[in-house]
Order: sequence, then structure tokens, then C-alpha cells
Amino acid sequence: MIDVLARLDRALERSLHFLIGAISTVVLALMVLLVAYQVTSRVTNLLPYVSGTEELARGLFIWLVLLGAAAGVRERSHFAVELFTLRAPLARRLLQLFVALVILTCAVVLLVYGWTFMLTGLNRRSLATGLPAIWSYAAIFVGGALMTLFAVRVVIQVALSPVDDGPHPSCEA
Repeated sequence: MIDVLARLDRALERSLHFLIGAISTVVLALMVLLVAYQVTSRVTNLLPYVSGTEELARGLFIWLVLLGAAAGVRERSHFAVELFTLRAPLARRLLQLFVALVILTCAVVLLVYGWTFMLTGLNRRSLATGLPAIWSYAAIFVGGALMTLFAVRVVIQVALSPVDDGPHPSCEA
């Protein structure tokens, strides 16, 4: 039973990783095209000026940042500063667990407040594009949900992984 759950977890994790990567690629491409169009239409008379391109690019940037943050939680590639080297394996484990729990807490805050913020976007419309504001406000909730999912996974991995008895990587010659 545990083996089936582990395979299901890996399949879900790979699918989400692929989906986040694909969506991020499309969002980045759209953002670059919008900004290029905006600059070209301002500087030359080759293209007609379209209002709202700046706002759309900003909304896409918000999505890109939050999807990237979720991918960073998944990969455990967040910024880290080592103030001191922990040589004891148990101390390293406890610190890793503490960091994972802090990230989980931040993700849950984004999830909870992102939901509330997203709902306020139902009643607002953009002046430039006329689009409902929820399309960009939802990025905080979706990013928070993905970060929470990945952070829970990291907490479980850290808590259940065996304690490494080897030297800390920074202690190697």
C-alpha cells in the first residue's frame, strides 16, 4: 500500500513539475511579446498603440514569480545563508526541519490570505483592459497552494529521511 502511495506521489509531483514549467514558459513568452509590442508601438509608428499591455505584462509577471517560487520550494532551491556550520547530524536535521516548517508557514499565509485577496478581485475590473482583477489576484492563491503542497512534501521528506552521519559538505577538504 505504501509503495502504491509513493508511486502516486511521484507521478503527481512530476505532473505538477511539468505543468508549472509549461505554464511558466508560456507566461514568459507572452510577457516578452507584450513588452516588445508595447515598446515598439511607443517608439515607432509601425504598430498601433493598445492600452493595457503594461497591465497585462505586470499580471503575467506576478504569475511567473509565484509559479517560480513554488518550483523553488519543490526543488528546495530557496536562498540560504549559513551563519554557522552544524557538524552534528541531528542538529543539521533539526535546522533543516525548522527551515522547512518556516517555509510551510509562509506558504500557508499566502494560501489563506491569497484566497481572501482573490475573492476581492471578483468585484474589481481593470480600467485599462476591462478584465476582472481576479485573473492576476488568483496568482497569490495558486502560488500559495502549490508552495503549501510542496512544502508539506519537503517537511515529510526531511522528517523521515535517515540522519546522515557524514561530515557537513562545507567541512570536506
